[in-house]
Amino acid sequence: FGQEQKMALKIKQQAEKNAKNAENKELLAESYSFIANSYANNHNDSEAIKYYHQAYLHLKDLGDGLALAYLKIQMSRSYSYIYDDEKAISLAKEAINYFKQHKHYFDELFAHNTQAKNYMAMKELDKAINSYQRVIELSKQEGQENLIEVAYLGLAKAFHRKNQNAKASHYFALYQEIHANSDSPIVKIDDLILGALIAFSDTNIALAQDNIKQVE
Repeated sequence: FGQEQKMALKIKQQAEKNAKNAENKELLAESYSFIANSYANNHNDSEAIKYYHQAYLHLKDLGDGLALAYLKIQMSRSYSYIYDDEKAISLAKEAINYFKQHKHYFDELFAHNTQAKNYMAMKELDKAINSYQRVIELSKQEGQENLIEVAYLGLAKAFHRKNQNAKASHYFALYQEIHANSDSPIVKIDDLILGALIAFSDTNIALAQDNIKQVE
């Protein structure tokens, strides 16, 4: 943790203590969720899940279905990172079903994106493609076309891994058309490497080499 994160975590832990003393389940759930997110953001998902579970129990007692659905998406990511694929998929499906049933389509969009990433990690590429297609449908339905780029990039990666390079190239081109330049070196490197892999598969060696030089 950085110094600011340590301070924020300390404050939330104190809030957790205060909430326990006051028997405030809503505040406890919020505190546990914040602490869990802090651990998840620092790649300690095993520890994050312990706090997510505490938040889950309190939200369940409160009967807050919407907050539970949001929490399930966060928990799904952490379970995926510790390779508990069955739990990750199950939680994401539960969240998707809740959002769909209650017509929270914008939230369903993000839930499908999480599910697609779960499937990608499991190498269930066809299922990942279906989830990314649903992201595109919901983005258009909700007038959030700016979010389609996430699906285009995911589809490019999925089709490249399926050795369907024409489709991978098509979706990567669509992604590049609408993707705004990012200040994140991680995002830039990820895009350049994918571009190099697709270019290499297209036997465009010059472009592949240029991308790798930019990565270096």
